[in-house]
Amino acid sequence: MKHFDALPELVADELYKRGVNTEKLLYCVKADLDGEGKYFDVYVTFDDKELYIISGYEEYK
Repeated sequence: MKHFDALPELVADELYKRGVNTEKLLYCVKADLDGEGKYFDVYVTFDDKELYIISGYEEYK
């Protein structure tokens, strides 16, 4: 993967549990808001076939 925000081990583990090979991810972006405007860590990443969104691991007040 060439362009990649740091993928925490916890997020990589959750992707792995869902059958995602993190070695094949092409790009990852980390955001800090969910779709409702709440402060959560949100990781958007994809490989050559799927888009993956992992969110809600850390909440900020």
